[in-house]
Amino acid sequence: MVDGVTIMVSRNLSRYTEAAPPNDMSRRHKIAGGPLYPVDELMDLLRRQCVRVVTAQARRDIAGLALDAEEVSTLISDALRSGRYKDSEWCLLNGQDCWAACDSYVLMREEWNGVVGRDLPVEYFVKIAIARTGVVVLVVSCHL
Repeated sequence: MVDGVTIMVSRNLSRYTEAAPPNDMSRRHKIAGGPLYPVDELMDLLRRQCVRVVTAQARRDIAGLALDAEEVSTLISDALRSGRYKDSEWCLLNGQDCWAACDSYVLMREEWNGVVGRDLPVEYFVKIAIARTGVVVLVVSCHL
């Protein structure tokens, strides 16, 4: 507390070096000039299965898609290789002023749909960052 005012310090858990934004979820905090992380570094971490899902929503979405850790890594690898970069933004990780600067990718791929008995296009959205330590990919979002 400074002069009777509580100061909330935001922590940046990603390798991106700019200061994290204040804890203000009333607006998006886009980051210009992305992607922020080199694809070759991300691919190397994914090959080594250095992946950690860091939001409750991403864990729920991944469970809903019935993806295991290897499938999550493959999905992200496919998004980096053949998807398209969408944008970069700050993402609040746990409601406690912990942020990660993330790159978002969109991947379209054909997948079997048993209900209609044929392959249909499916669009995936992933939001990822490299952790401050540089040794793990943080998965912030992974859903249809």
